[in-house]
Order: sequence, then C-alpha cells, then structure tokens
Amino acid sequence: MITIKQKESNSGSIYDIASDQQDRTINMDGYQYAVVLPSYYGDQATRHRSAGAAIKEYTRQSDFYPAILDATGAEVIPDEWHPTRLIKKG
Repeated sequence: MITIKQKESNSGSIYDIASDQQDRTINMDGYQYAVVLPSYYGDQATRHRSAGAAIKEYTRQSDFYPAILDATGAEVIPDEWHPTRLIKKG
C-alpha cells in the first residue's frame, strides 16, 4: 500500500500528485509500479507489474504530467540511456 500524504491547502501546483483534500492511497498488492496523475485530475492511478508497462503508460499519459512510483512509494523515472529501465528520481 502506498500512501501519498495530503498537502497543505493552497500550496504547490496543480501538477502535484498530493491532494489538498485528503491522503491518496494505492493498493500495490502484486504490483511493482503505479503511474499516478496529479490530484487535479482526480484520484487516478494505474498499477503495473513491470517497468516496461509502467513506462508505456507514463508515456501515454505524458500530456497530464504523471509520476511513476515504485512499490515503496519512491518516485522513479525512465532511464534515458536504457529506456526500458526505471531509476530513482533525483
């Protein structure tokens, strides 16, 4: 289970995955990655068993500024040198 903690009201931007209304939870049982849209678009997230599937969905949703979270809740991004691999952001 991943919990994205609620952010302070009127802070951040519309592209934050944290909501200013409530915590967001994603059940990760059996899944390795979640592609999460900003809270501005509602409580939308898809779960994936492989990095390749998560990257495909991330690319498909790219106009909506998604984030990819691993099963621990850490944000990961596609590796620019190995496009089918994810690396920790930052």
